[in-house]
Amino acid sequence: MKKWVKQEVNFLDIRAIYTDITTNQRIQKTRLGQCLVYNTNTICQEPTDIFVPQEFEGWEFYAGGNIVDEDEDEAIYSYGHYCCDGDGFVSVLLLVDGTIQLLDQGDYMLDLSSNLDEAMKQATDYLKEQYFGIYEMCFAPLHG
Repeated sequence: MKKWVKQEVNFLDIRAIYTDITTNQRIQKTRLGQCLVYNTNTICQEPTDIFVPQEFEGWEFYAGGNIVDEDEDEAIYSYGHYCCDGDGFVSVLLLVDGTIQLLDQGDYMLDLSSNLDEAMKQATDYLKEQYFGIYEMCFAPLHG
């Protein structure tokens, strides 16, 4: 399991944000290459054991160390999820064990392909079938 999720950003002097999926601690990397613990400005080392999410047109990735199942002997974490509408009507959850799940309004719907490209296509097709208005809002401008 990779402990950190890296998201590249271009916000003020920040160029990357690392999120520890077990604690939700965040580290910011500046344009000068300095790493700082979020909200403390304490200098720290850049994380090395990282997961870098792929980018998919129309979908945004939200990093998070969500504990998916607390009833297990060992917690099951996710790297985060993809969402296209900002509200999470349909999202794609990436578990650290490689499982990819489709969530509909936060509720588990089904396991998707273990191939992320295929899983995102499946999720986009589901969104188009179940929430056509949201699909048009998120994807029509990209193809239109």
